Amino acid sequence: DDTVILSGGDGTINFFANEYKKHPFEANILYSADGTGNDFLRDIEREGLSDLRMYIEKLPIVNINGNERFFINNASFGIDGTVCEVADNLKKKGKKYNYTKIAAKLLLFKYKPTNARVIVDGKEYIYKNVWLAPTMKGRYYGGGMIIAPSQDRLKSEDLSVVIYKTRSKIRALMIFPSIFKGEHIKKKKVVNILHGKDIEVSFNIPCALQIDGETVLNVKSYKVTL
Repeated sequence: DDTVILSGGDGTINFFANEYKKHPFEANILYSADGTGNDFLRDIEREGLSDLRMYIEKLPIVNINGNERFFINNASFGIDGTVCEVADNLKKKGKKYNYTKIAAKLLLFKYKPTNARVIVDGKEYIYKNVWLAPTMKGRYYGGGMIIAPSQDRLKSEDLSVVIYKTRSKIRALMIFPSIFKGEHIKKKKVVNILHGKDIEVSFNIPCALQIDGETVLNVKSYKVTL
């Protein structure tokens, strides 16, 4: 007969959802937004307390080197994983950080795009010069980027995997801000979006991966099932 109220951001919901899947219970579960990310809140577009149970009953599972966990927004690697890695290091040092500024610096100077092999429901795709390769349950990630504008976390029967690719660093940097408005999908030569229930993404070199903003280092591939 109790009601549970969960207060926090995306990482809090991720942690709660994974524990809930191990130890489910019957009480009402409501969500009160807090924390720093809140891409989940942006996606559901609701104010006040929200019924969380309807959003966590059917979640995708990401498998990394045999370890499985659920996610609420996305699992991804590429430059976004590296951004989270840099932010984690700055956080440990007590320094302030901005995800967008970190991404811009990496785009221009340090990060090198990779080759990717993507398998969606058994069909293989090969890409070169890939900067981002997130698999999305919702529309938002990275603190407000509308990376998968057409994805609907409740109605979509599939997940969306977004491939952001180009040889040119300048072009990658110029198009990157349009992700915050979801307009990047107009750039068909740079952005490809695939849909499916079983997704595997492999890079030719190890990269940092992030799951709802939490970093996993030195990953060469991940698999997602819905």
